[in-house]
Amino acid sequence: MARRVRVQVPDSFFDIGAVAQMKNSLLFMLVLSALSCRVQAQYSSPQPLVGGTSMSLYGIGEYENLGELLYIAVLYVPQLERTIRSGSSKRMAMRIVTDSLSARRFNQLWIDAIMLSSSREERVAQTAQIQKFAKMLKDELIRGDQVSFEYLETGTQTVVLVNQVQIGAVPGDAFFDILLDAWVGATPLSGQLKAGILGRAEEDKNALLKRQYAELEYTEARHRRIARRYGG
Repeated sequence: MARRVRVQVPDSFFDIGAVAQMKNSLLFMLVLSALSCRVQAQYSSPQPLVGGTSMSLYGIGEYENLGELLYIAVLYVPQLERTIRSGSSKRMAMRIVTDSLSARRFNQLWIDAIMLSSSREERVAQTAQIQKFAKMLKDELIRGDQVSFEYLETGTQTVVLVNQVQIGAVPGDAFFDILLDAWVGATPLSGQLKAGILGRAEEDKNALLKRQYAELEYTEARHRRIARRYGG
C-alpha cells in the first residue's frame, strides 16, 4: 500500500498580496534583463551600414558646447577592422541630448569644426563639398534625433541621414575624412570627445554613455515627419 506523504504549503503561498509582490518582482527582473540585453546587443552585434557592410562600434564620446551637452557621438568601422583606416567604410553618428538644436547652430558648429581641424589647402579643395553639406539640414533637431554621416568604400561619397532618412550626399572620398578629423584629428572639437571616440575613456564613463545613447530614441512619428520634409 502506497504511503501518503503530507505536504505542508505555507499560508503565504495563497496570500494574494504575496503573489502580486512576486509577480511585480519577476516583472522588474524581466524588464532589467530586457534592457541589459538590448544595450548589449546594440554594441556587440554587427551594425549594418547602407550598402550592407557589417560594422562594429569603435568608440563613443560626448560633445559639449558652452557648457551644454549637445550630443553623444559614436564611430563605427568595418567589423573585422581594429583601426581607423582611411578609405574604408565608416559611420559617424550623433544622438541629440539637448531639447532643441537649430539647423543653423548645428551647421555652424560643423563649419567651425572643419575650420579648426583642417588645413587651408584641404578647405580650398573641398569648398564645393563644404558648401553643399552646410545647406542640407533645414529644420531643428530635437532630443533623441540621430544624425549620421556614412562613407561607403564602394560609393566614394558621404551620405547624410537624419533618423535613417537620407537628406543628402556629398561626392568624393576626402570629405568624410574632414568630418572625422573634427572628432579625432590633431585639433579636434573636444579632447574629451576625441578620447571617447578613440576608446580611451574610463570604463565606467564608457558604460554610462552607452546606456544613455541606447535610451535616446526618436519616435516613428518623428521619422515620418523627417521623411516627408526631405522626401525620404
